[in-house]
Amino acid sequence: MTKALTVAATLLLFTVSCSDAKKEGDMETISDTSATATVPAKPHEYAVNAIFSSAFEIGDYSQADKVLELWKQYDENNLDKGLDYFADSVTLFMHDGWKYFGKRDSLMKMMKQKRGEYSSMNTVLVGIIPLRATDLNENWVSIFGTEYTTMKNKKDSADIQEYWRFNKDGKIDMMHSFKRKK
Repeated sequence: MTKALTVAATLLLFTVSCSDAKKEGDMETISDTSATATVPAKPHEYAVNAIFSSAFEIGDYSQADKVLELWKQYDENNLDKGLDYFADSVTLFMHDGWKYFGKRDSLMKMMKQKRGEYSSMNTVLVGIIPLRATDLNENWVSIFGTEYTTMKNKKDSADIQEYWRFNKDGKIDMMHSFKRKK
């Protein structure tokens, strides 16, 4: 198993075990005369501080559905359907070092060109986790799988892992991609 896949699987297991291991008292209930609200318990303090965040909880499953739909659309070479999932301005950090900072329409044009290089593509999902960084008020989706491609009659495969960030309007505004050839 690859190191990236091992890390991702560990993250998935850790996230699931943390969410299942809540004890009574882990949530505080705040009551006033109009409503009752639930707030998460204080984040776990690790021996080493993460430079981004250590305060994650399970996020919005509908955002994970959108990322999964984008993967499906890329496989099927039907990218126009997902355009509305993206914010007007998007940032991408790709596995090969390519970076994009710009408008979603220009990004879509480049992605169509890139996808056009493949005669077929099939991605097998390994795992998907919607996450919320509670200390940063940010929503992310972590997704990983194996990508099988055919380009000019040459078949290839790679393990991929991506992190997609959603802005306050529920639109994708950033994505990080990591890939390892099999």
